[in-house]
Amino acid sequence: MGKLIDSCKFVVATQIYAAATTKWDNAVYTHGNAINVENYSHVTVVIIGGITAAATGSCTMICSTTSAACVVAGIAGGTSAYVNPGYYYKCFQTTAENDTWVKTAVASSTSIIAAMGTAAHENYIIEIDTAQMSLGPFIAVNVVGAGSAQLCGLYILSQPRYISAEDAPSALL
Repeated sequence: MGKLIDSCKFVVATQIYAAATTKWDNAVYTHGNAINVENYSHVTVVIIGGITAAATGSCTMICSTTSAACVVAGIAGGTSAYVNPGYYYKCFQTTAENDTWVKTAVASSTSIIAAMGTAAHENYIIEIDTAQMSLGPFIAVNVVGAGSAQLCGLYILSQPRYISAEDAPSALL
């Protein structure tokens, strides 16, 4: 039986939010790593919340023809666009272990999750078919938490064009 890592590519989306500097640990901007998904038909974003609740937070996804246009504050004219997956899944683990994911409709075309991190241990899964991306193969998640939010994310790229995800080129370009 094959291993998941042989059929999917895993890429860090965001490191844990550093509240003291209001930046993510992996960059000097608050957006996550931009990735190139041209060799995949699907991307799953998993966002894991820590033990500390934030006042409020949000999650957006931006696609573009270049990685640089994905990491600007907001949409850069006609070079980038918001991606709306239509829904996301949410799981709470506030008082006990829980593996129930609740499907939730996306209410806005710009903000996938408008109020995240309001309770400790909030976790999210966002599913995106790359055909939904209107402006190109690059995508970046922007997870913004207020206060002492502890949020991090992981991209899981699946349905590769190549026989094995191990053979695929890097998604970080």
